[in-house]
Amino acid sequence: MSAATAETAIVQRLLDVTEVTAIVGTRIWLGAAPQKKDADILPYIVIQMVDKQHAHHLTGASGIAWTRLQLNIVAANYRSAKEIAAALWLALGGFRGQVDVNGEAVQIKHCMLDSEQDNFDPPIDGSQKGRHLVIQDWKIANEEIAPLFSGV
Repeated sequence: MSAATAETAIVQRLLDVTEVTAIVGTRIWLGAAPQKKDADILPYIVIQMVDKQHAHHLTGASGIAWTRLQLNIVAANYRSAKEIAAALWLALGGFRGQVDVNGEAVQIKHCMLDSEQDNFDPPIDGSQKGRHLVIQDWKIANEEIAPLFSGV
């Protein structure tokens, strides 16, 4: 079983795009951000896999997986959050190609931004600083190893 997934390929793709790393550096995480004060890590991106569907045709698995990823952009202000969102759109919108993840190739067939919303987390520590968020929902299609089915 391959350790490289659509999720890890998207992280690597974003790390390979200068326009993204110029803003967030390497602060792109799967699942959750590290438990630190926001001031120490803002801005950042957290990527979560929401859903994965394995496509089939009449004779079995097609070798294509459709993964829905939620990209949570967290920033100190609205302008920064929107700047990161625009950089993600330019890095991923319509992207197709091979991404190398620790020596494993992931073939991305399709990237589509399905929806985007703004949000705000008010401060919880008594300060006047909250967190501005942009939440993007992406559909990613990638090649996968398909199981072989015995004949009927």
